[in-house]
Amino acid sequence: MDDIVASVQAHEAWLDERLAGATRRDDLDRKHLKMAGSAFDFLRATYWRWCEHAPGLADTPVVLSVGDIHVENFGTWRDVEGRLVFGVNDFDEAAPMPWPQDPLRLLASAVMGAREKAPWAPRQSFAALLLAGYRDGIAAPRPLILDGTGGLSDSLVATTEEDHRSFWEEEEDEAKQRAEDPPARFRTVLERAFPPDAVIEDFYAREAGLGSLGRPRFAALARFHGGRALREAKALVPSAWTLRPDASAEANHTAAAAAGAHRSPDAWFAVQDGIARRRLSPNNRKIEFPKKISGHMTPRPLHPDMLYAMGHDLAAIHAGTEGAAEAIAAALAGKGGDPAWLEDAAMRLVQRVEQDHAAYVAANPDLAAKASEKKKKKK
Repeated sequence: MDDIVASVQAHEAWLDERLAGATRRDDLDRKHLKMAGSAFDFLRATYWRWCEHAPGLADTPVVLSVGDIHVENFGTWRDVEGRLVFGVNDFDEAAPMPWPQDPLRLLASAVMGAREKAPWAPRQSFAALLLAGYRDGIAAPRPLILDGTGGLSDSLVATTEEDHRSFWEEEEDEAKQRAEDPPARFRTVLERAFPPDAVIEDFYAREAGLGSLGRPRFAALARFHGGRALREAKALVPSAWTLRPDASAEANHTAAAAAGAHRSPDAWFAVQDGIARRRLSPNNRKIEFPKKISGHMTPRPLHPDMLYAMGHDLAAIHAGTEGAAEAIAAALAGKGGDPAWLEDAAMRLVQRVEQDHAAYVAANPDLAAKASEKKKKKK
């Protein structure tokens, strides 16, 4: 579909059908505004469009992949042993696809994120860093346990007192602003997501992410043994990748991808009745670009250690598909392991995303003006 406006309309009609009319129109309006205001946000918000343009890559090993991967789709959580783990933390669009699709999208997002968030950051090494981590992750797939490792943990994902204070203040404010009693099935999932003696104090509609804006998403704030606890429940739909003519039938693979052979997931994560539930906390969070950057400090998602770790975790997810590690290792020994090939292919896709974004802005001048004014106010 060449027309981006028609593509948006078709996707949202498909989404509303899969959600049986429960689409959150107010969240879609917020999504449209963010799409108009930033090419990087446009990339994050339009995974289905990426699927329309992504190359087929025939005769390439197919693995269970993340799909909607980007540099802000990584984070930390506590596993069943209480260890701090780093890796992909959103598998809404997981599906079987050729293994290069994830590295291509991840690299494209790093390039686009650098342009908007840190135009002074060196970009020539992005592909090499991601591939180095990916190659090592295929050779020795494992979860990235951060406790006691130093380096990545100390400089990039350790939380401060300010992080903790800001996290709870933001959630409590959202609970007041968006208080809402969730539908019965969401309420049941949330109530079962806490320890038995936790006391739920607030239910609210939670706004988060970009790709899933428009889907019902609710949260519950509770008190547990003198402290606060938070759980989120989000509606799932089939991966947009399964809409491609060369893909498998419509399905959602979130549960299988999140609990792969080389993962150590949060013990509170589960998929139930078409809903993904998870724990949220200062340690169960996404690693995002800082809202404000002082000096020439490389934002966390673009730190070399972080990019390497992203590639490593992505490979560990792919290696969970039986026989995939050997097939991908063979591909990496040839053209697949060449950073120049990955960079060239990613840049072609970046150009296509930027063309779509420009066309979307041109078709929605009022949205673009509103987004521009909002940016000025933030500054």
